[in-house]
Amino acid sequence: MTLKLQQDFPGTFRVEVLRHDWGIPRLDERQALDLHDRTRASIREVLLICNDQPKVFARSILPVTSLQGGNRCLLQLKDRPLGEVLFADPNLKRGEIEVSSLAARTFNGCLPFDYDEQTSWGRRSVFYLSGQPLLVSEFFLPDP
Repeated sequence: MTLKLQQDFPGTFRVEVLRHDWGIPRLDERQALDLHDRTRASIREVLLICNDQPKVFARSILPVTSLQGGNRCLLQLKDRPLGEVLFADPNLKRGEIEVSSLAARTFNGCLPFDYDEQTSWGRRSVFYLSGQPLLVSEFFLPDP
């Protein structure tokens, strides 16, 4: 995603971390990862920003059981794109891509502007890094 955004929007690119904390994933996220109700995960929410314009809202669910060994580096990403780490691993496997839409105003609380009636299309996949699952959801933000 990062590389594609940088190609489509030449100029500055940055990742703004909105949240990176421990918590219990939502029900649909637990189901996608086949997690028990009380399984904790590192939850990371970021904006991918091109030329000071938010383009993508991303939410990653990293179950505690998936953060063993070399995967522990995912806890130290700070403002590095997650994809940069994932796609550098030759053993990475990606599950099925799910596509959905929701009201773009869902993201109003984390943006410097508000959406009204626009729609945001998104996708999510379970990735397997060192055989361990993590869920990545990305929503493409329409122009304000």
